[in-house]
Amino acid sequence: MDGSSIDMRTPSARILINTVSLQKFAPSLDPDSATIADDSAYGPPFASNVPCSAQPQKPSRDPAQQRIGASREWKFIFGANPGVTIQDRITLTGGCCAAQQKFIVTLTRDLCMRGGAWEVFANELV
Repeated sequence: MDGSSIDMRTPSARILINTVSLQKFAPSLDPDSATIADDSAYGPPFASNVPCSAQPQKPSRDPAQQRIGASREWKFIFGANPGVTIQDRITLTGGCCAAQQKFIVTLTRDLCMRGGAWEVFANELV
């Protein structure tokens, strides 16, 4: 077997136990031409109740003060391209975690480049 016939399978529905809504980042400018990146920078969700697996990663640590930071990265696994890009917002709406947690996308990638599974990394807003 040369590996070219091996396909990346879509994750099982048994692991896609969380649901999220997805919002595009559409910032505006204030009178001084600075970017406004508050809640008004996100429109209504372009997708709701999207199944995924939400997995918290290790919390960040401030090396100077040896304290756990206020930011935590999460990994989201989707069964198809969720259509998000960097700075878009993910809102966790259902599953094992607290409802309405919000995250800002930092990285998105197609695992194995075959469209079977998408991995999205995002920072939790605290």
